[in-house]
Amino acid sequence: HSQTALSGAEIRLSSPDLVLRVNALTDLIGEAAYLKVPTGAYEAEVAKEGWYSESRFSSIQENRETFIEIT
Repeated sequence: HSQTALSGAEIRLSSPDLVLRVNALTDLIGEAAYLKVPTGAYEAEVAKEGWYSESRFSSIQENRETFIEIT
C-alpha cells in the first residue's frame, strides 16, 4: 500500500464542554486549518465516504499552534 494525502475529507472539530462544532475539508495535500479556536479539549474526526472514520482527542492551549496527525 502507498500512502497518499486524502483530499476532500471532512474534519469535524468538536468540544462538548464549549458546545462548539466546526467543520472543514482537507485540501489537495490532505491538510485543514482552523484559526482562533477557543482553549479547551476537542475531538477531531476525519470522515470521507468510502473510508473508515478516525478520531483523535487533543487539548488546545491559548496562543499555541496545535497539530493533529491522523494516518
